[in-house]
Amino acid sequence: MSISQLFQIPIFWIAIILMVCAGASEISMAQWASAYAESALNIPKSLGDIVGPCLFAVMMGISRSFYGKYGEKLDLIKFMIGSGVLCLVCYLLAALGPFPILNLAGCSLLKVRRLDPNAVCGLLYDAMLYQPWDYARQLGVQALHPHFSEPTFVTGEVEAAHRLGLSVNVWTVNEEADLRRMAEMNCDGIISNYPDVALRVLRETRG
Repeated sequence: MSISQLFQIPIFWIAIILMVCAGASEISMAQWASAYAESALNIPKSLGDIVGPCLFAVMMGISRSFYGKYGEKLDLIKFMIGSGVLCLVCYLLAALGPFPILNLAGCSLLKVRRLDPNAVCGLLYDAMLYQPWDYARQLGVQALHPHFSEPTFVTGEVEAAHRLGLSVNVWTVNEEADLRRMAEMNCDGIISNYPDVALRVLRETRG
């Protein structure tokens, strides 16, 4: 099929429009999450700018981990329809909910630490952060949870975090070459949709 033929298929343009709208919705939710966090948790803006996107990222990580573990047992069509309905409910809740805490629930749990001071928390992020350990210390967390591509761009990030007593747990690493690189960088934890491959690479790399 040529490009011109593809452009003549209506479903192609519908898919393009859906992808653009989905991306815009996700970016909007991530951007506004900080405002919800500030209002709901009554925290300063500087902290809200970190907590909001982190909560959004936490929920995204949970959903990906769930599908990675149980994906083969799920009906993909039903799962996608259910996810779409849930997204719509969350967007409406975030936009129209009368209470900030409900808005925050719609977008996204730092409060766990208040309930259990011994709970180990980490800073989850997928964007380039300058000296992320500084943010971790401000939040009082014990780990960095970057996307696996992050430490490959910042020289010495893993070592610097370890010197400050922070663990580094990367996500979601699926390619064997990336798994091997994360293992060689001494990341403390590696989240992958292919744990059998990850375990084999870890044994080969670390013995």
